[in-house]
Amino acid sequence: MRHALLSETRDDLGQPDGGLLLLPAVPADWLAEGKEIVLTDMPTCYEKLSATIRSRVVSQREIVMEYKCAPLATNDRMPLRFRLRLARPGRESQKISFVPLASGVIRAQS
Repeated sequence: MRHALLSETRDDLGQPDGGLLLLPAVPADWLAEGKEIVLTDMPTCYEKLSATIRSRVVSQREIVMEYKCAPLATNDRMPLRFRLRLARPGRESQKISFVPLASGVIRAQS
C-alpha cells in the first residue's frame, strides 16, 4: 500500500537519488470529486511527509495538495524533487514535478 502512495526514486545501484514519487499508483476513483487522501508522518529515507490531497475536479476543476516535511532525527536533508501523479477519473493522468520546501501547497488545474 505504501508504494501506491509514496516511494523513493533510486539510482542504478538502488540507492535513493533525491526524489520522491507521490501517488504513483493511486486509482482514479480515489481522486473523484470530494475525495481526500491524507498521509500522516509517512517515513521516507529523507524525512517524514504529511500531505492532504483534496479533489475538487468537478466543482472547482482542481486538485490541491498541502504538504509538510519534517526532517528525521538522523537526517537533515530534504529530497531534491517531488513528482506527483494525479490520475483523475475519466482523464489521462497528470504528472507534476517540483522542488519541495519544508511545506507548501500545489494546485493542479483540470
